[in-house]
Amino acid sequence: MPPLTQPSPTAVAQPKFNRLPDFYDTRLNLLILGYIRPEYDYVSVEALIEDIRVDCEVARQSLLRDAYKRYLADDGKSQDISSEDRVWLSSF
Repeated sequence: MPPLTQPSPTAVAQPKFNRLPDFYDTRLNLLILGYIRPEYDYVSVEALIEDIRVDCEVARQSLLRDAYKRYLADDGKSQDISSEDRVWLSSF
């Protein structure tokens, strides 16, 4: 048996992710602005992670469109969304 100070030869390395603060029991306001892709059954964790990365990039690019920018800030030009309507997005 190897000493306890050394890693087990049968241990499987786990992927390391950036740790985010615990958000359970925290109020979360969402505004769904679009649909990216359907739900898939993945054959590997790596394939899932890659699709999530692609989803994030698609979302970032979509939010750069004028139709979505009006939700981010009140520039005085948007007639259909007022500052009051936007408040709930950031009122935590």
